Amino acid sequence: QTVVWVANRDSPVNDTSGLMKFSSRGDLCVYASANATEPLCSTNVSGSISEPTLVARLSDLGNLVLLDSVTGREFWESFDHPT
Repeated sequence: QTVVWVANRDSPVNDTSGLMKFSSRGDLCVYASANATEPLCSTNVSGSISEPTLVARLSDLGNLVLLDSVTGREFWESFDHPT
């Protein structure tokens, strides 16, 4: 297994119990497990995105980008927010 992207370097999820999902407000959140109520980290772009058109794309360079799948507008990218 090769790690290509880490959302929370200081406290990573070290097993397969981790979960990555969009919140109802449009943030991409990483949870320690499916039962966790608080995310380990979040993109914190709430309110600027319409959830049904939101997608996450991982580039060949390792940049995770959140964008609108209809317009192509980028809202957040991991290269701007190193962890």
